[in-house]
Amino acid sequence: MLTINNFNLKDYRSICSNIFLHKDITTEKSICRYISIDCLIDMLSTNKLYVSNRKHLNDKREQGIKENLRDIFPLSAQYHSKEMTQNEAQRINDLHQAAYSVYVSCWTQRIEESIMFWHCYGQDTCRITTTIGDLVNSIISPNNTILIAPIKYDDRGRTELVEQKVFSKHVAYKDEQEIRLCVLPNEKENPPLLSIDLSAMIHEIIINPFFCKSYQIFLKETLEDRFTFLKGRVSLSHILEFNF
Repeated sequence: MLTINNFNLKDYRSICSNIFLHKDITTEKSICRYISIDCLIDMLSTNKLYVSNRKHLNDKREQGIKENLRDIFPLSAQYHSKEMTQNEAQRINDLHQAAYSVYVSCWTQRIEESIMFWHCYGQDTCRITTTIGDLVNSIISPNNTILIAPIKYDDRGRTELVEQKVFSKHVAYKDEQEIRLCVLPNEKENPPLLSIDLSAMIHEIIINPFFCKSYQIFLKETLEDRFTFLKGRVSLSHILEFNF
Protein backbone atom coordinates (compact mmCIF):
# COMPACT_ATOMS: atom_id res chain seq x y z
CA MET A 1 0.00 0.00 0.00
CA LEU A 2 1.37 3.41 -0.97
CA THR A 3 2.05 6.15 1.58
CA ILE A 4 3.04 9.79 1.26
CA ASN A 5 6.67 8.70 1.75
CA ASN A 6 6.62 6.97 -1.65
CA PHE A 7 6.39 10.41 -3.30
CA ASN A 8 8.99 13.14 -3.70
CA LEU A 9 7.98 15.26 -0.71
CA LYS A 10 10.20 18.19 -1.67
CA ASP A 11 7.81 18.81 -4.58
CA TYR A 12 4.75 19.06 -2.31
CA ARG A 13 3.53 21.29 0.45
CA SER A 14 1.01 20.39 3.11
CA ILE A 15 -1.93 22.79 2.88
CA CYS A 16 -4.19 21.17 5.48
CA SER A 17 -4.60 17.88 7.30
CA ASN A 18 -3.63 14.95 5.05
CA ILE A 19 -3.72 17.05 1.84
CA PHE A 20 -0.57 17.81 -0.16
CA LEU A 21 -0.36 20.17 -3.15
CA HIS A 22 2.30 19.98 -5.85
CA LYS A 23 4.60 23.00 -6.16
CA ASP A 24 3.67 23.54 -9.83
CA ILE A 25 0.09 24.57 -9.04
CA THR A 26 -1.50 27.14 -6.74
CA THR A 27 -4.69 27.20 -4.72
CA GLU A 28 -5.98 30.03 -6.95
CA LYS A 29 -5.89 27.80 -10.04
CA SER A 30 -9.32 27.37 -11.66
CA ILE A 31 -10.27 23.82 -12.60
CA CYS A 32 -13.36 22.06 -13.90
CA ARG A 33 -14.73 18.55 -14.17
CA TYR A 34 -17.20 16.98 -16.58
CA ILE A 35 -19.59 14.72 -14.71
CA SER A 36 -22.67 12.70 -15.66
CA ILE A 37 -26.06 14.00 -14.56
CA ASP A 38 -26.62 10.89 -12.44
CA CYS A 39 -23.28 11.32 -10.66
CA LEU A 40 -23.95 15.03 -10.18
CA ILE A 41 -27.33 14.38 -8.55
CA ASP A 42 -25.81 11.65 -6.38
CA MET A 43 -22.99 13.96 -5.27
CA LEU A 44 -25.42 16.78 -4.48
CA SER A 45 -27.70 14.41 -2.57
CA THR A 46 -25.00 12.70 -0.49
CA ASN A 47 -22.35 15.44 -0.21
CA LYS A 48 -19.76 12.87 -1.27
CA LEU A 49 -17.14 13.30 -3.99
CA TYR A 50 -16.81 10.14 -6.06
CA VAL A 51 -13.23 8.98 -6.61
CA SER A 52 -12.64 6.12 -9.01
CA ASN A 53 -10.09 3.36 -8.76
CA ARG A 54 -7.66 3.67 -11.68
CA LYS A 55 -8.63 0.14 -12.66
CA HIS A 56 -11.97 1.55 -13.81
CA LEU A 57 -10.61 4.30 -16.09
CA ASN A 58 -10.86 3.91 -19.86
CA ASP A 59 -7.16 4.37 -20.61
CA LYS A 60 -5.69 0.88 -20.36
CA ARG A 61 -2.33 2.30 -19.26
CA GLU A 62 -4.08 3.54 -16.11
CA GLN A 63 -4.81 -0.11 -15.37
CA GLY A 64 -1.16 -1.10 -15.76
CA ILE A 65 -1.47 -2.62 -19.23
CA LYS A 66 1.69 -2.06 -21.31
CA GLU A 67 2.27 -1.81 -25.03
CA ASN A 68 5.78 -3.24 -24.93
CA LEU A 69 6.91 -6.35 -23.08
CA ARG A 70 10.01 -4.63 -21.70
CA ASP A 71 7.83 -2.03 -19.95
CA ILE A 72 6.16 -4.68 -17.82
CA PHE A 73 9.21 -5.24 -15.64
CA PRO A 74 10.14 -2.37 -13.29
CA LEU A 75 13.77 -1.35 -12.97
CA SER A 76 15.53 -2.42 -9.79
CA ALA A 77 18.99 -2.38 -8.32
CA GLN A 78 21.33 -5.35 -8.66
CA TYR A 79 22.91 -6.77 -5.49
CA HIS A 80 25.65 -9.29 -4.89
CA SER A 81 23.11 -11.56 -3.30
CA LYS A 82 20.50 -13.10 -5.60
CA GLU A 83 18.02 -13.12 -2.72
CA MET A 84 18.48 -9.39 -2.07
CA THR A 85 18.05 -8.64 -5.77
CA GLN A 86 14.86 -10.68 -5.90
CA ASN A 87 13.51 -9.06 -2.71
CA GLU A 88 14.19 -5.57 -4.06
CA ALA A 89 12.58 -6.40 -7.40
CA GLN A 90 9.51 -7.73 -5.57
CA ARG A 91 9.33 -4.61 -3.39
CA ILE A 92 9.40 -2.30 -6.43
CA ASN A 93 6.89 -4.45 -8.27
CA ASP A 94 4.50 -4.32 -5.29
CA LEU A 95 4.79 -0.53 -5.15
CA HIS A 96 4.05 -0.21 -8.84
CA GLN A 97 1.04 -2.50 -8.56
CA ALA A 98 -0.20 -0.37 -5.67
CA ALA A 99 0.20 2.72 -7.87
CA TYR A 100 -2.34 1.23 -10.28
CA SER A 101 -4.85 0.79 -7.45
CA VAL A 102 -5.03 4.34 -6.09
CA TYR A 103 -8.25 6.35 -6.31
CA VAL A 104 -8.41 9.46 -8.44
CA SER A 105 -10.65 12.38 -9.31
CA CYS A 106 -9.69 13.91 -12.65
CA TRP A 107 -10.08 17.65 -13.33
CA THR A 108 -8.91 19.89 -16.16
CA GLN A 109 -7.15 23.25 -16.20
CA ARG A 110 -8.91 24.03 -19.49
CA ILE A 111 -11.55 26.48 -18.29
CA GLU A 112 -12.87 27.75 -21.59
CA GLU A 113 -15.70 25.63 -22.98
CA SER A 114 -14.55 23.05 -25.50
CA ILE A 115 -16.88 21.37 -27.97
CA MET A 116 -14.41 18.48 -28.13
CA PHE A 117 -14.64 17.98 -24.36
CA TRP A 118 -18.43 17.86 -24.52
CA HIS A 119 -18.19 15.24 -27.27
CA CYS A 120 -15.49 13.29 -25.40
CA TYR A 121 -17.20 13.10 -22.02
CA GLY A 122 -20.65 12.26 -23.33
CA GLN A 123 -23.98 13.90 -23.95
CA ASP A 124 -25.39 13.17 -20.49
CA THR A 125 -22.90 15.37 -18.63
CA CYS A 126 -22.63 18.74 -16.92
CA ARG A 127 -19.51 20.70 -16.05
CA ILE A 128 -18.49 21.82 -12.55
CA THR A 129 -16.10 24.71 -12.05
CA THR A 130 -14.12 25.52 -8.90
CA THR A 131 -10.59 26.40 -7.79
CA ILE A 132 -8.01 24.08 -6.28
CA GLY A 133 -8.19 26.04 -3.03
CA ASP A 134 -11.97 25.77 -2.78
CA LEU A 135 -11.85 22.08 -3.70
CA VAL A 136 -9.35 21.46 -0.92
CA ASN A 137 -11.21 23.59 1.62
CA SER A 138 -14.47 21.79 0.85
CA ILE A 139 -13.07 18.36 1.79
CA ILE A 140 -14.21 17.62 5.32
CA SER A 141 -11.74 15.85 7.64
CA PRO A 142 -10.20 13.41 5.16
CA ASN A 143 -9.16 10.06 6.63
CA ASN A 144 -6.94 9.35 3.64
CA THR A 145 -3.79 11.01 2.37
CA ILE A 146 -4.59 13.14 -0.69
CA LEU A 147 -2.12 14.46 -3.26
CA ILE A 148 -3.02 17.00 -5.95
CA ALA A 149 -0.68 17.46 -8.91
CA PRO A 150 -0.71 18.19 -12.64
CA ILE A 151 -0.41 15.27 -15.02
CA LYS A 152 2.80 15.14 -17.06
CA TYR A 153 2.48 13.83 -20.61
CA ASP A 154 5.15 11.77 -22.37
CA ASP A 155 5.55 8.61 -24.43
CA ARG A 156 7.84 6.78 -22.03
CA GLY A 157 6.54 3.48 -20.76
CA ARG A 158 9.16 2.31 -18.33
CA THR A 159 10.01 4.11 -15.10
CA GLU A 160 11.14 3.16 -11.61
CA LEU A 161 9.43 6.19 -10.01
CA VAL A 162 6.08 5.46 -8.40
CA GLU A 163 5.07 9.10 -8.67
CA GLN A 164 5.39 8.97 -12.45
CA LYS A 165 3.12 5.94 -12.44
CA VAL A 166 0.42 7.98 -10.72
CA PHE A 167 0.84 11.43 -12.26
CA SER A 168 1.77 10.81 -15.89
CA LYS A 169 -0.14 9.83 -19.04
CA HIS A 170 0.66 9.15 -22.65
CA VAL A 171 1.27 12.26 -24.74
CA ALA A 172 -1.86 11.45 -26.77
CA TYR A 173 -3.90 12.79 -23.82
CA LYS A 174 -2.07 16.11 -23.45
CA ASP A 175 -5.07 18.19 -24.54
CA GLU A 176 -6.83 17.15 -21.33
CA GLN A 177 -4.50 19.42 -19.29
CA GLU A 178 -5.38 17.28 -16.30
CA ILE A 179 -5.06 18.13 -12.63
CA ARG A 180 -5.38 14.92 -10.64
CA LEU A 181 -6.59 14.46 -7.09
CA CYS A 182 -5.08 11.18 -5.90
CA VAL A 183 -6.44 9.47 -2.79
CA LEU A 184 -4.20 6.87 -1.20
CA PRO A 185 -6.28 3.99 0.19
CA ASN A 186 -5.99 2.92 3.79
CA GLU A 187 -7.09 -0.16 5.68
CA LYS A 188 -9.99 1.62 7.42
CA GLU A 189 -11.73 3.08 4.39
CA ASN A 190 -11.39 1.37 1.04
CA PRO A 191 -12.74 2.66 -1.26
CA PRO A 192 -12.42 6.10 0.28
CA LEU A 193 -15.44 8.36 0.62
CA LEU A 194 -14.70 12.08 0.58
CA SER A 195 -17.22 14.21 2.45
CA ILE A 196 -17.60 17.53 0.64
CA ASP A 197 -19.07 20.93 1.46
CA LEU A 198 -20.51 21.51 -2.00
CA SER A 199 -21.63 25.06 -1.31
CA ALA A 200 -17.97 25.91 -0.74
CA MET A 201 -16.71 23.93 -3.72
CA ILE A 202 -19.04 24.61 -6.64
CA HIS A 203 -18.63 27.95 -8.39
CA GLU A 204 -20.70 27.13 -11.45
CA ILE A 205 -22.47 24.25 -13.16
CA ILE A 206 -22.82 24.44 -16.95
CA ILE A 207 -25.59 22.39 -18.54
CA ASN A 208 -24.67 20.21 -21.51
CA PRO A 209 -25.30 22.09 -24.80
CA PHE A 210 -26.55 18.94 -26.53
CA PHE A 211 -29.67 18.75 -24.41
CA CYS A 212 -32.70 20.31 -26.07
CA LYS A 213 -33.28 23.87 -24.91
CA SER A 214 -36.43 23.04 -22.92
CA TYR A 215 -34.59 20.30 -21.01
CA GLN A 216 -31.63 22.59 -20.34
CA ILE A 217 -33.97 25.11 -18.73
CA PHE A 218 -35.85 22.39 -16.85
CA LEU A 219 -32.62 20.93 -15.47
CA LYS A 220 -31.32 24.35 -14.42
CA GLU A 221 -34.56 25.17 -12.59
CA THR A 222 -34.74 21.73 -11.00
CA LEU A 223 -31.18 21.90 -9.66
CA GLU A 224 -31.64 25.40 -8.27
CA ASP A 225 -34.99 24.51 -6.65
CA ARG A 226 -33.84 21.24 -5.11
CA PHE A 227 -30.42 22.47 -3.99
CA THR A 228 -31.02 26.09 -3.03
CA PHE A 229 -27.34 26.99 -2.65
CA LEU A 230 -27.05 26.54 -6.43
CA LYS A 231 -29.31 29.52 -7.21
CA GLY A 232 -27.35 31.75 -9.59
CA ARG A 233 -24.65 29.11 -10.06
CA VAL A 234 -26.26 27.02 -12.84
CA SER A 235 -25.73 28.27 -16.40
CA LEU A 236 -26.58 27.21 -19.92
CA SER A 237 -23.73 26.57 -22.31
CA HIS A 238 -22.58 29.27 -24.74
CA ILE A 239 -22.22 26.59 -27.42
CA LEU A 240 -25.20 26.66 -29.77
CA GLU A 241 -24.99 23.52 -31.88
CA PHE A 242 -28.27 21.89 -31.01
CA ASN A 243 -31.12 22.68 -33.40
CA PHE A 244 -33.71 24.10 -31.04
